[in-house]
Parts: sequence; structure tokens; C-alpha cells
Amino acid sequence: MIPSLYTIDFIHGPEVARMLDAGEMLTAEPLPQWQQAADRYAPIGAPWGEATAKGAAVTTLAWGVIRKHASHADLRAFCMSDVASIPSGITGTLRVTIVGGESWEIADVTVMSAMTMARVPCASFETVSSYVFTGGQISQLIAAPVGDVHLPSQLFRITEETGANGLEKWAEWGAEIDDDCGLTGNVATGWTSAGGVFRMTRHRSENLTDWDGQFVDCVGSPATTGEGSKIYWSRSVFPMDSARKTGHLWCQSDAYGEDSRNGLFTSLILDDVSLDLPGFLTGGYQMPGDASAMGAHLDAIYPGSTVTAASATSWRIDIVGARQENYYVRNYLGWPGYYIMDMGPTSPTYGQMVILVNGRFLNGEYVNDGGVRTFVSKQFSRDGYTLL
Repeated sequence: MIPSLYTIDFIHGPEVARMLDAGEMLTAEPLPQWQQAADRYAPIGAPWGEATAKGAAVTTLAWGVIRKHASHADLRAFCMSDVASIPSGITGTLRVTIVGGESWEIADVTVMSAMTMARVPCASFETVSSYVFTGGQISQLIAAPVGDVHLPSQLFRITEETGANGLEKWAEWGAEIDDDCGLTGNVATGWTSAGGVFRMTRHRSENLTDWDGQFVDCVGSPATTGEGSKIYWSRSVFPMDSARKTGHLWCQSDAYGEDSRNGLFTSLILDDVSLDLPGFLTGGYQMPGDASAMGAHLDAIYPGSTVTAASATSWRIDIVGARQENYYVRNYLGWPGYYIMDMGPTSPTYGQMVILVNGRFLNGEYVNDGGVRTFVSKQFSRDGYTLL
């Protein structure tokens, strides 16, 4: 047995399957073999025969690797799972990298055979796996010099500009990359380094679970730093905020327990303007009995708006088509104020009746004048780097 001085990857499209790691124990050195068809002719009595190449050369690479397992059960499960995991029915590229040395690729490769079995006899739980790959031309992978490359931290900035949809704020992310990498491309397709060594892609999320690529390249990107590098800036397609926007606003009772004193609505402020609804002039709207009346009055101003209530502690107000002309405005549902105890354990007024409760702010989902979702509360970005 000898330790592997190779890593071997089977690359098919964006997928990369690691077939051999450096340091794994080999049964023998990987054996590259090259052969082609030929017409041979050796006439009787001639001192020499001759051969004429017919082309159609193929390259084969075969190796065997010994792996250790924790138990008999793990050993036998690996015999099944390893063979089942071999990429079948597809053609790709086999990349062979020598530790501390060169990288080679075999083009148009197919897995010809793969076999994993228990190694017996042996002192522990070991398997022997044998792989044979056959493909086309073998060639050395020549990469452009990239110097001392590291994965950069993302940069972030907020920009503000007046465009077709008025004054808006934008979230933009960037990465500073050495010029030696020779990146080409854009945020839609990703940026590929010179020599096709790696690709950088950018991903956006609003919940750190679901990721998309909804970016556009910033004007002037990539920006030269003057220090042998460029910054690749991208902007989310969704504005952080728009001064002019139209929204669906709502306010609702607390699902974990609403105070019954909050069920009498005496004011409603939208876009910093107090609405003169008829019920406010006669003492307010008491939930649940006045829900339909308040809903009708709101619908007359904002068609499609509704107020629903099952009790004084279970209600919801939805306002459709609410217009806003500035970034920072007050959208607030009011009721007669009362005081509650301050229960903040570090507060100097802990236990005292000092907190005034006289209403609740409305939540909202907005679009700008171009119909694009805006006022997006959370946006995250990350860069991905893929070896090609």
C-alpha cells in the first residue's frame, strides 16, 4: 500500500464528484494508459512490417484504493453505497492533480467500471475499491498565474439616487479581486477567471435559507482600486426603500394575547396624515361591533380595504393602495392611552407604571412607482467560488 499523492475529480457540468483524495491508501500507483487503433502489414520475407495509425485514440486511467470503516455493518454498507454513488450514464472530464505539482485533464471521460469489496484477510474493517475511467485526449491544465489569492470578504454599501421611480436607496455588495485573476463575466452568469480555473457567483437571500441571484451589475463595475485589483459591485433588484411607494398596510391583534382595552380605535394616521373617518368623530370604532362600519369607511377611501373582528381581542385591519411620498412617515392605529409597568430588569423605572400604550404601528408591503417590491426589510448576500 502507498499513500496517494493525487486528487482525482470527475467533473460533469456544474457537478464535481471527488473520486480520490490525497493521503488515501492505494493498492498501486494510478495507471494512465493510452492506445489507438492501427492497420498493420507485415509481408512475408520483408525485413520490417509497418503500421498506419487509424486515429481514434483513447486514454484510460485505473486505480485502486483501500478505505477503513468502523464496523462490519459500515464496511458492507459502503460496498453498496460507493458503487451506487458512481456517476453513470454521463460523460465528463477527469481532473488529476498531483500534490505540489501539475494538474492534468482527460476529456470526454466515461466511468467504465467500478467495484468495491471487503478486503480479506485484514486486521480491521477495510474495503478495496477499483475504478476504471476511459476518455479522450489527456492534456496538462495550464492556469494563468493568480498570485497569492484568497477568498475576499464581501463589501457592502448603501447608495441613494433619483431615477425613473423617484428617490430610492439601494443595497450593493462587492468583492475585491486581484487583476491577475483576469475575471470576465457579469453577475447574471458569474465571473470566470483566466484559464477557466474558477468561477465566482453572487447569491441573495431574505431569510438565510432561500437564495437567489436577483442582482444587476452596478454602473462602473468593476471599479479599479489602483492597487492591482478591482471591486465587482452588484445591486439587489429590490430597493431598500423608495420615497414614493404604494403599499398594502395592516395592523392586527396580538396572537399571543391582546389587551381588551386596545379594541376601541379612536384614530388612524397614514403617511403622517390623520384620517377623518366618521366613527372617529363620534367616539371611535369599538371592536367587534363596529368592524364592518370601519371597513366600509376605509373602503370608500382605499378600495379593497377591510376590517374584521371576532372580539375586542381578535381583529385585523387591511388597507389597500396606501400612498407614501417620503421615507420616514407615521402609519399608526390609535386607541385611548393607559399606562403599564416597566418590567425591563435593567431599567431605572423597573416596576413603575410609566409605559404609555396608546396605539400600534402598521406593517406594510410596498411597491415603487415601477411596480417593483421595495422597503425590503432584510437582504443578505454571499459569494460562491467553484473550481472548474
